[in-house]
Amino acid sequence: MKRLGICLLTLGWFLLLINPVMAQERLVESVATGCKAELEKYCSNVTPGEGRLLECLQKNDAKVSNRCKQARKDVGLK
Repeated sequence: MKRLGICLLTLGWFLLLINPVMAQERLVESVATGCKAELEKYCSNVTPGEGRLLECLQKNDAKVSNRCKQARKDVGLK
């Protein structure tokens, strides 16, 4: 079991290194999923791109759910 975990972790790192665009898309998807309600409620009028949606989430940080905060934290964002 431990060996399987190490193999999966190694494969994960390999995929991150070999295809950063794909990895970035996964990060965006993770935040979009975790913050879906907040994006709809607080940021629906924000044009996506150039970090505007993340900025909107940061501006509304006091109002966002713990799920959204954790999703952002999981991908290394504030």
